[in-house]
Amino acid sequence: MNENPRTYSNEQIALMAAASVAMLGWSVWSEFRKSPSQRTKEADENRARHAARAEFERREQRARKLDQEHWRAFETDAQVQAACEAEMRIQVLAEACTGRVSRISGGSLWGTWVSYCAESDEAELKLHHSHDGDRLGVDLKSPQGSYQVEGELFPDRIVIGTYTEAICPEHRVAASLLALLQANGHLTGRIAMVRYADYWQLRHRHYAAFATTRGWPPEPDGEVQRVWSTGRP
Repeated sequence: MNENPRTYSNEQIALMAAASVAMLGWSVWSEFRKSPSQRTKEADENRARHAARAEFERREQRARKLDQEHWRAFETDAQVQAACEAEMRIQVLAEACTGRVSRISGGSLWGTWVSYCAESDEAELKLHHSHDGDRLGVDLKSPQGSYQVEGELFPDRIVIGTYTEAICPEHRVAASLLALLQANGHLTGRIAMVRYADYWQLRHRHYAAFATTRGWPPEPDGEVQRVWSTGRP
């Protein structure tokens, strides 16, 4: 985009300069006209304002440090973290259904991958495991419900879906199809699980319970919020 810069005539420049000088003169004259008591009052008010701002920033810094200590206590409490992890992933029990299974593998310059498929008369489960980044894609189609999520693959468990309140019927369908794969020698020795959908919501809920029992604010930044609630000077 080509735009011509704005230009001013000599008369306009002279007028703007005169206005600036006039404003400066008025400011100096106003300051000169102030009485000593008025200058003293304004100086005291400025000092008080700066002192209040400095005290607010010190309180904010102390509150932020306190919030960090509270969160560190939460993260290092083994019992609380175990309860959080137990809710983070829960097991889905289901018996293997009857159907067909298949396995396809391949590779490229970016890595190798393996795809598994289990089909019954009504449902289909596809698992795509990419060794590049160790990602697991889960794709379920069933009358009870369909979804696509990013799962997780561990040596002893496999995450095949997400939940918010409880295990859904489609999760049991997916677990049944996974059991069919395992019955045919694929992904054996792994427990079917679903993962809580919102990791941070779960963490914050457990933190709120942990903090409340200790008399702390339930929010991870609760101490800072207390300071902010008093208003910034």
